[in-house]
Amino acid sequence: MDISGTQLRAVRAALFTAVVVTLSTASHVLLSRAPLPVPTVLAVSAGVFGTAYALAGRERGFGRIAALLVPLELAADTVFTTGQHACYGRA
Repeated sequence: MDISGTQLRAVRAALFTAVVVTLSTASHVLLSRAPLPVPTVLAVSAGVFGTAYALAGRERGFGRIAALLVPLELAADTVFTTGQHACYGRA
């Protein structure tokens, strides 16, 4: 079975993006108690999707996926914090 087809690759990247962005936005909003600016969430989503699409060409194990998920979560949190400070000011 070919898992590197363009459509399947885009679906895999979209699912990965949905998981990363949902976890990151939910945890950030719950911990900071401030909303996130929509453009910041869209920028993070585009960045995560681009990264996931570039790396979705072959099958990876759980360890490699987790090794990518953790740094992406931390990077997304940093961008979200910067976006909140730019939009709403420091808390």
